[in-house]
Amino acid sequence: MPAFRPVRRLVEAAVTAGAVIAFAAILATVAITLADIVLRAIGRLALPFTGTRLTWAVPGLVDLSQLMVIVAASLSIPFAFLSDGHVAIDLLDRVLPRGLRRLAARLAAALALGLVGGCLWHGWAEMRMQQQMHTSSATLGIPQLYYYAPLLAGLGLSLLAIIGRLLPGGGPARDEARDA
Repeated sequence: MPAFRPVRRLVEAAVTAGAVIAFAAILATVAITLADIVLRAIGRLALPFTGTRLTWAVPGLVDLSQLMVIVAASLSIPFAFLSDGHVAIDLLDRVLPRGLRRLAARLAAALALGLVGGCLWHGWAEMRMQQQMHTSSATLGIPQLYYYAPLLAGLGLSLLAIIGRLLPGGGPARDEARDA
């Protein structure tokens, strides 16, 4: 439907940007983990030359990798909603007539909307509580806000992607591609 096209493009652009950030977070996780492995290996190899074992490592590796994994997971989920990339029960998908498949897809999207909306609501309340308690990560002292922000952003983008699927013309891509 033409009236929703600009909104859909904006949502697609935001979700795609989130997916790019998610990919960058995965690369960052790999890079800091590899750096930590290399530094620890150099520390072990230095023993014969220095007489002591060097304790080189990436400080706060666990805090940083946890943050990056949260960013990656939270910002990639909306892309799955938008691209209809979630798991479908193929057995049912093949035997249901087109109309029932569309109804099932809409029902699943409506249920996902409620679930993701509830997670967003609860996540927001939990983030507020963590802010009031000044909670931070164990090693680097990263405020929990930095962990909750990408989670809430991903949930918000997921809501927009789900709503986009429920709008006229936003039906399941899998159904349309198979029936074409």
